[in-house]
Amino acid sequence: MDSNFINRSISFFTNKKKILIISLSIIILFIVGFLYNTYATSTGVALGNEENTYDILLTDSTNTVTVPAKSSKTVYYQFSNTNKGTVKYYIGYSSNNVIAKVWWDTEDKVSDTIEYGEYKFIKLKLINDTTEDDTITIKSVLGFVNGGDVIPDDNTTLVTGKIKQTNTMSITPSTALSTLGIAKTAVEEITFVNDNIVPEDALGSTTVSSDNSIILWYTASDTEGMYKVYIGSDNGITSFPADCTSLFEDFTKTKVINFNNIDTSKVTNMQRMFTNCSSLKSLDVSNFDTSNVENMYYMFYNCRSITELDLDSFYTPKLKGGLQGTFANCTKLKKLSFKNIDTSRITSMQSLFQSTSNLIDVDLRDLNTSRVSNMSQMFRETKLSQISIDTSSATKMSGMFQGSTATSLDLSTFDTSKVSDMSSMFNGVKNVSNLDLSNFKTPRLTNASRMFYNTSIRKLNLSNLTFGTTNINEMFGNRNLTLIDMRNADFSNVTYSAAWNIFSQVPKTATIYLKDTEFNRTFMTNNYSTYTNVQFIPGE
Repeated sequence: MDSNFINRSISFFTNKKKILIISLSIIILFIVGFLYNTYATSTGVALGNEENTYDILLTDSTNTVTVPAKSSKTVYYQFSNTNKGTVKYYIGYSSNNVIAKVWWDTEDKVSDTIEYGEYKFIKLKLINDTTEDDTITIKSVLGFVNGGDVIPDDNTTLVTGKIKQTNTMSITPSTALSTLGIAKTAVEEITFVNDNIVPEDALGSTTVSSDNSIILWYTASDTEGMYKVYIGSDNGITSFPADCTSLFEDFTKTKVINFNNIDTSKVTNMQRMFTNCSSLKSLDVSNFDTSNVENMYYMFYNCRSITELDLDSFYTPKLKGGLQGTFANCTKLKKLSFKNIDTSRITSMQSLFQSTSNLIDVDLRDLNTSRVSNMSQMFRETKLSQISIDTSSATKMSGMFQGSTATSLDLSTFDTSKVSDMSSMFNGVKNVSNLDLSNFKTPRLTNASRMFYNTSIRKLNLSNLTFGTTNINEMFGNRNLTLIDMRNADFSNVTYSAAWNIFSQVPKTATIYLKDTEFNRTFMTNNYSTYTNVQFIPGE
């Protein structure tokens, strides 16, 4: 074969190959260029459903929003890919003063890939923390799917900041105020707001969270020398820490606390949370989540200006630490409701209602007291009279009704079979003249000292009361008594030193019924021979 022919054939095919390679390269570059310059299209900006919320529908991949001074807006950024291919995208913005952050619950990411025909919805928060209105232009920054990092132009900042789902307060308001030189006794009002942007009229501010997401600031009140305090989170909700012990304790001059933008679902301890908030006239805690709370000791102690307290929203399946003094010294409280509270694990209600001297509207049937062993001072200095609670586990009732101002006491449902301590149980009762405790059976009673000391009681029925090795000193130290029925009581296990003045101050003419035993007769002859109307009743 002719060698020239062969050479010409090889040259021809080589040139064809070069042309093909060059053509394919041009096509690839064109496709890449087309992908790189793909823009989303849409139809404008519409006001959203929420206040300060806008749905942004992109036009030519950019949009501009005005954000007033010291404010923020939430926007929903929507765009689509109209190119037949996959594009890498980033969300950026341009502004002098406004910054953009992505919300934790955004439907799509601020950096990802987008397929042909796909839509992306990105939730952004636009923040202007300056004193001037400003605009922000939001942009789509597009790039190759397999390319390197996108480098925005000098006027574009990529969105990297995030608004977290949970912002937890880690510094107490009192500590924060102390750093600002403000005493908590100078705080007139506390409000939890839905943003952390400090307004222009603020006199000072500081963080109350480890990540600076929650800010506390204060402004002047109309009352000279007093201040209003605000606490706000960048996600709109301030989450309380697990331990809220003494969180607002000793804010003695605070008249209002507004809990509108809070989350208490992680709280386990509310001990002394409002102790000594003595100027609060009302307190709305209806949005408290108490599902994890274990302890409410002295939670509202000494809130002595509150007249009504609605705790019907309190659901407490984990409450176990006790309710000691929870409402104690709420002296103006008239109405209290807790229909859904779960107290089935509680073992102590010591001083629960102590000194709620005006409380008349409360349904004690909502309290599960089946496991409560300590009821000491539970109703001390109250006027409650219909006490229908389960006392089957009670061992301590010392001071339970001490200083009561009720005109009558119906304790007919009480089970006292396990009670060992009734010392001062009715000490200082002021308005009751007849008290029927014939249902009191007390085989384990060891302390009844001053049980009826200095009372208004005239007639007392203790016909089933019995003693163990008991301290009964000054048990009846009461000059108003005319009748004491203890027809089943036996003093044989009681030492003289623990009983020598059991009838201290009781008139010598009072009728006293005692069990007819040799020991009782000897005891009365040796110690109370001047009592003229002691009657010994045969034992039942």
